[in-house]
Amino acid sequence: MVQRVTIAPQGPEFSRFVMGYWRLMDWNMSARQLVSFIEEHLDLGVTTVDH
Repeated sequence: MVQRVTIAPQGPEFSRFVMGYWRLMDWNMSARQLVSFIEEHLDLGVTTVDH
């Protein structure tokens, strides 16, 4: 599980790793593959994304 980082005493909290999805649609995945790909990151604890 990916560690969490608290930015300030009252939050927010981010995952230590950030997943970038900038060219996600260029990866030629089906809708189901995209959902599965994102769910895998969530399962690992990567909840911070950069679009």
